[in-house]
Amino acid sequence: WTYPMPHRNDAAKAFKTFMREVVGPNKIHKVETIKSDGARELIYGELREYLLDNKIVDQQVTAPDASHSNGKAERAIRTLSTLTRALMLHNNTPPSLWNYAIKHAALLIRHLPSASNPGRRAPMQLLKHTKDPVELNKLRTFYAPVYFYDSVTAKNKSRRFSPRGSPGYFLGFSNKTMTSYFIRSKKTRRIHNIGAREVYFYEDLNHSAPLLPPL
Repeated sequence: WTYPMPHRNDAAKAFKTFMREVVGPNKIHKVETIKSDGARELIYGELREYLLDNKIVDQQVTAPDASHSNGKAERAIRTLSTLTRALMLHNNTPPSLWNYAIKHAALLIRHLPSASNPGRRAPMQLLKHTKDPVELNKLRTFYAPVYFYDSVTAKNKSRRFSPRGSPGYFLGFSNKTMTSYFIRSKKTRRIHNIGAREVYFYEDLNHSAPLLPPL
């Protein structure tokens, strides 16, 4: 799980979100230990008070300039960064959208089988203590060209016979059930939260090719 933070002081807020969204719904799991560098916002203040309130008393701090002592986290960051870079290069994603790319990369890692896990199970299977296959048919190509239902255009009576949709790009899922998407409009560059039924994908289309509305 990845929570991009505009400022390091948002660490406590991000950790609370993780506990609420991931640990809370899966009460069979319990956070007993966290490990981080010695940044003040991570070992003092709001985050430290929250950890104590939730009986997470084992907070380990790595030595200065010794990131190798937290090797598992460093390898996870490297894997996440490499996958994010690949996603962005594949469809020429603008660098300013890196936060959407890294969250989508984290989602892929959670849902795909891993050789480092028992039985090559996906992290989501371990989280839920199940061997049931992870649903992969909802996964989509990051920054793939799409056509999405444009409610503004559709309600404009003067353009009754104009296309009801607008071209855009897929930026990831906007909910846990993967039934709605973040879509970036090609025309306005605004980002919309659109239901899956209102989006048509052109995942095999080159970005330089003309994007025609679906019939």
